[in-house]
Amino acid sequence: MRAMEPSSGAYNAHDARLNVILPASDFKTAFREIAVHLGHSGSEIILFSDVPFDAEAPSVEEIERLAERAGLEVLESGDARLLNRSFDLPALVVFNDGTALALLECDPKGHYATDAAATEALKVDLQGANTRDVWRVMSFGS
Repeated sequence: MRAMEPSSGAYNAHDARLNVILPASDFKTAFREIAVHLGHSGSEIILFSDVPFDAEAPSVEEIERLAERAGLEVLESGDARLLNRSFDLPALVVFNDGTALALLECDPKGHYATDAAATEALKVDLQGANTRDVWRVMSFGS
């Protein structure tokens, strides 16, 4: 079982978990960003109702069920080592504390957009990131 702490859902100036600047997000928000990025509904009712899952600490099986319900396919799933090599996007990074980060696309500089409106200032650079607090990384397709 992962240690859980409530997420703030606010922008963090610095996130020590990865040693990078990140927008903090709860699991539902990050999952919704991926669904919308892939052209699916972002409606909370469509994505999450009638699918039992722990929103604070979803298991791999629960995330896979949510993806299936949303019409998404899990392409890859693994631990933090996935971040050290090429992986399919969009991807969901789930941290030990239950917060999550959507990685939607990567620009030529290697910076990741984390939401549909990500400006250059809100993009994430994972080069040299500390991944000890990453619980799971999952890539999705339609």
